[in-house]
Amino acid sequence: MEVEAGDGGHLMVCPIEADNQALHRNSCHSTLALGMGLPGCRLHSQANFTLSYSDRRSLHPARLQPALAPLLSAYNFDGSLGTWLAAQSQAEGAIETSITLSVPGQLVSAWLDAPGDCSPEYFKVYSRVSVAIQSAMRRWLPYIYFEDLERYETLSLALPLLVYQVSRPFAGRPKHELTYDVLSDRSMDTFFHGLGVRLRAELANVSRLLRASGRPDAAASYAPGQARQILRSVRRSPRLVKSLLAADADFVNALVNLGCHCARLRDGMSGNPRQAVKQFAQVSADLLKSFQARLRRLYGGQDFTALGSLLLLEATNALAGADSHIRAVLRLSKTGDSPHVSHAAARETCGLSPLTRQDLLAHRVEVEPPLFDVGDVAQVRRLR
Repeated sequence: MEVEAGDGGHLMVCPIEADNQALHRNSCHSTLALGMGLPGCRLHSQANFTLSYSDRRSLHPARLQPALAPLLSAYNFDGSLGTWLAAQSQAEGAIETSITLSVPGQLVSAWLDAPGDCSPEYFKVYSRVSVAIQSAMRRWLPYIYFEDLERYETLSLALPLLVYQVSRPFAGRPKHELTYDVLSDRSMDTFFHGLGVRLRAELANVSRLLRASGRPDAAASYAPGQARQILRSVRRSPRLVKSLLAADADFVNALVNLGCHCARLRDGMSGNPRQAVKQFAQVSADLLKSFQARLRRLYGGQDFTALGSLLLLEATNALAGADSHIRAVLRLSKTGDSPHVSHAAARETCGLSPLTRQDLLAHRVEVEPPLFDVGDVAQVRRLR
């Protein structure tokens, strides 16, 4: 091994003979992860890093509340924040929206305790990971794709994505059936069953959004009364929905495979540690390549490779236990300005004081840095 000083003061710990760049870089992550949990290899007394995912995009004010609502609910933000966001729908100009998710680095050691193929814990643990991945995809993919409201006007792409968005994640069937099977008629029947009510509600949200943003003609295509017709249309031509479900299966299978390799790594460290680490590094490189290939053109010709970090974070959180360890921070600002509204959510949540449209437009809303950690304070200072 050799140690190199990388950007930002990071130490790169790599095999000297590594000639593959991805493998070379991944050795750092593998070594740090292994150092937390393997006896005799501890690099530091505490894990002082985090796994994180950040997303930043510009949203039309009318889209703030409907677009962010699923994310705010999933990451335990206070319900009053949604009311405040809805009040900003008439603001002028785009809103820069940044969401950062993170989990503490010590959760990475959960991979070293992951169950193997024959473990009695296999289905219990990996079905939880599967649901977490499927749920994350249904939250984030529409949020990113519909950043540009014009994409709602291409019905051939927008409607299958909406159907996918409102569908239930597959809860699994013991012992190895963890995702929908696009080749099974029974599985697809399960996927489409009972979508009408949720689709009507989402169509109402989209219709209101398009009208508020000055697109009444496009809004007419999303009338809630058309939910049954839309479902029939998507079911007759399910290619795009099936491609998304197949992507879900690929991501879940890759992460389950990673967990099983971690179990073999744990068992093999006592016999042949060099070979075990080498195989694990190769598995990590293969995971990176497969995620990048799948995400690069996941839907509508758009590049979603950044979601790879999100999926690893969600899988790590699910693998660590039933309780969520994800800390989320939301930042909002007018385009071209510095962030003026910040809000954080963790295992505990807090609320924001009601704000008026005039507050936003006059730039009189501000939370001074550092950002509040809701785990450390009882409440956020009042915003004036």
